[in-house]
Amino acid sequence: MTLNIESNLRTYIGFLKKTDLQYKDYQYDGVKWCLTNELRPEPSQGVRGGFIADEMGLGKTITMLGTLSANPLPYTLIVVPPILIPQWQLQVIRTMHIEPLVYHGPIKKKSHLKPFAKPISLSPLMALSL
Repeated sequence: MTLNIESNLRTYIGFLKKTDLQYKDYQYDGVKWCLTNELRPEPSQGVRGGFIADEMGLGKTITMLGTLSANPLPYTLIVVPPILIPQWQLQVIRTMHIEPLVYHGPIKKKSHLKPFAKPISLSPLMALSL
C-alpha cells in the first residue's frame, strides 16, 4: 500500500515559511521519513515514530518540529540531552507557539505533575527512569 503524505509535506513547507526557517533537502527528507514511520497503516512491530540521530548541526530540532507541525498529535514526548532543553524550549515556543512541559529539574519532583500535561513535553532520558 502506498502512503500519501504529500499534504503533510506541504504543511511542513508552510511551517518553514511561517517561521522564517530555511528549506534544506536533508531536513525535508528527515521529515518525510518521520511522517512515513508515524502514518503507515501497519507500523513495523506495532511501533510508530523513531529516533532522529543525525550529526550535530544538521537540524534535528527543525526536523522534529516540522514533523510535529505536519502531523500534530495530542501529546508528544521529546527526549534530549539536559544541556539542550533550554534551546528546545525556546524553539517550541517560537515556532509552535506552545509552552512545553519541561520535565526536568525541580519541576519533576512535584507529585501532581504528569509528563503529558501539555501537548509537548521535553525531558532528558535520566528523568524518565526516575
